[in-house]
Amino acid sequence: MAAGETMQAETEQLNLTSPAPEAERAVAALRARVLPGIASLRDLVLSLEVRGEATAIQAFTEQGAEEISYAELLARSRRIAARFAALGLEPGGKAGLLAANGADWIVCRLALILCDVTCVPVDTDISAAGLQAILENSAAPRLLVAADYRELAEQAVEGLDGRVALWPI
Repeated sequence: MAAGETMQAETEQLNLTSPAPEAERAVAALRARVLPGIASLRDLVLSLEVRGEATAIQAFTEQGAEEISYAELLARSRRIAARFAALGLEPGGKAGLLAANGADWIVCRLALILCDVTCVPVDTDISAAGLQAILENSAAPRLLVAADYRELAEQAVEGLDGRVALWPI
């Protein structure tokens, strides 16, 4: 049984009516046994390296197919995370992410995890008014935008008085 399946099976056996501290201790003990050394989502992302050149993503687009190994996925995510940090994205902050489902979205999402930034993913089928509402309600000061959605993003932030910066990805 794979580690994830083991954890799921054993978690399902936990008594969900247990007092919270007892349940938390049981989940923590299970996590330590099944995923040693993984204490956070950031740790999980960093652990991608152990999978090396195995295929992490196989993406098919109109331009063709692309395979990305775990090592390359982590390397790309680290480069983007460094770029985000250099541009002023701070740990504990928030950023919206408006991009199509694909390799670039995954890389950006992992980069945000490495930066310890909360991601506010945005459905690409949203209207400008809907995007504006999400940005207002989430209080995300930055919106990471794929080129295909730049016009939509510009329309959405027009009414936000400069409170949201658009960052191309």
